[in-house]
Amino acid sequence: MFPRLPVISGLERLVSPNLGKVLQRTLIVACQHLLETTGSLFEALTRSGAHQDRIFVIGKCYSTNQRVVEHLRSLGIDVSPGLVPGSPGHHWASVEDDVSKLWKRVLSTPDGEYD
Repeated sequence: MFPRLPVISGLERLVSPNLGKVLQRTLIVACQHLLETTGSLFEALTRSGAHQDRIFVIGKCYSTNQRVVEHLRSLGIDVSPGLVPGSPGHHWASVEDDVSKLWKRVLSTPDGEYD
């Protein structure tokens, strides 16, 4: 679904087998704009060795494409759109709450050791 972007493809070609081994053991936690280009990045990370079940992403409420959320989930990535603040002027409090909930999910995941 996601386009292969020249910059990301160029970086993929430079990834050594050693980095792929590191990515296999690495936990990725991100707060991102969930757009097609972000999907391209996460697909490239998985092609380079990152495990989908070790990627946790929360979107930003003002820049989340629902198709991107659905496709990342179909890849096995733990992804949630950011919640819209309950009232004006509370954006950062909402983001902090989203990130706190994300970390609780990450820490409750029963998976061995993360780098």
